Amino acid sequence: MGYVKAEDVLPEEVLELIWQYIDGELLYVPRKGEKRCWGSGTGIRDSLQSRNDAIFRKYKIKKEF
Repeated sequence: MGYVKAEDVLPEEVLELIWQYIDGELLYVPRKGEKRCWGSGTGIRDSLQSRNDAIFRKYKIKKEF
């Protein structure tokens, strides 16, 4: 994902409307029609789930003793 200057792609009227809500900040515009879960594209979600499962298994084993 790259950055694009809003001035280069949006008409002045749209910029004026956006400036009513946010000025000088970064604004993320999601892809149209593409709804993906966080981390699904990079695999980090699965990686964190595996890590959390391992931590929980160790906790349960420790708790039994």
